[in-house]
Amino acid sequence: MISNDLFGLNSSKKQIDNVKRIFNNGLRNIFGKEIKGNFLVKILYKVLESFKQGEINKYYPYSYSIENEIAGDSDTFAFDICKHIIGCHQSNMIFVDNDKQKEYRESSEYEKKLVNQVIENVKLRLYGSSLFRQKQIIEGDRFLYFNLPYDLFVICVRANIVLTNCNAKEIPYYAFFSKIINMSLSTLSLLENNYIDNAYPICRGIIELFLIYLAISSNEDALEKYNYLMRVETNNSQCGLPYPSEFFDLYNNRLNQKENKKTAFLNFGWVDDIKDYHKIVKKKPYTIDGIIQYLNEKYPELESYNYSAWYKKCNHYTHASLITTYPLLGYFEISTMLYITIPLVYEKICEYARTDLKIDNIDIINKLRRDFESFFEQYNERNGNIEIFKEYYQNKIK
Repeated sequence: MISNDLFGLNSSKKQIDNVKRIFNNGLRNIFGKEIKGNFLVKILYKVLESFKQGEINKYYPYSYSIENEIAGDSDTFAFDICKHIIGCHQSNMIFVDNDKQKEYRESSEYEKKLVNQVIENVKLRLYGSSLFRQKQIIEGDRFLYFNLPYDLFVICVRANIVLTNCNAKEIPYYAFFSKIINMSLSTLSLLENNYIDNAYPICRGIIELFLIYLAISSNEDALEKYNYLMRVETNNSQCGLPYPSEFFDLYNNRLNQKENKKTAFLNFGWVDDIKDYHKIVKKKPYTIDGIIQYLNEKYPELESYNYSAWYKKCNHYTHASLITTYPLLGYFEISTMLYITIPLVYEKICEYARTDLKIDNIDIINKLRRDFESFFEQYNERNGNIEIFKEYYQNKIK
């Protein structure tokens, strides 16, 4: 049965059928370039039928007003749900050929999967799509809430809200968490607006700050020196103040005398206060490479995330030795770099704030992992196969 939320409570069956026909044709006309119209309509109704009468208003608390109409904010919730359907479906169908896509559209199992994906996204929309600017993520596509960046956006917004509602003094490493989350939101906004090359330098900063947090969080004695060196650098670069004598005392007594770059020590001299650091890192200790070597030794499970390779890739884009030929590749890479940093930060924020990780009873961390597994399978298909990108964009142009 079609939801009365969409077509009105007091209409006759004939009126409802007529409105439905006009409405469905409208959806086909609006979204026909992105998805098969009949498939879209079928999934939309199944999503709507999954909600109880009136429940949809919890996620779309819209009320009509002439001001909203004039401002162009009068979209129905069905219009937004269609964008979620397209985003989830297009995200699932990356590199899937036309014949296989037809099989998926005719599969009841895939239909159920897609409906469940969309329902989850709708229930998360107050942290996600209601704030996301709803522009194309990849040039040639529109209205796409791709699964993984949507999850990441939701987590970042929720983390920001939790941090805002807490006393900063009650959250250890508040400054680290706040900056990482805000940088991640900036990255997602750049991804959304197709400024993909510009996102890599920020990703480099996110990875660096995240790794510094990991190193310091298990060696709290280093935090005081980190904060001191950061103040020295800020005073010097922003206010033109000379390095104080205390800094030179620290530098002259550094534990690795072979390394003689003051700027390197200024950025990473706090590693001298990390236990066993210099036993593990013999070369380039005052660099991010040294920190990565230390963390991989202390926490072998981190090595699989390949932070070093991702950091170097960001450097290539930052120094303009690489450009984004295929925006879809940037979507994969940037989403992956956020995936290997943001979830742990979110978990720590919620742990310190003593708040539930779930959002509206949705296990967002589990959803993120599920979406990443599917996403990573797609990413691996690009290995040695440039033709899949060419085919993808050729299909978008048609």
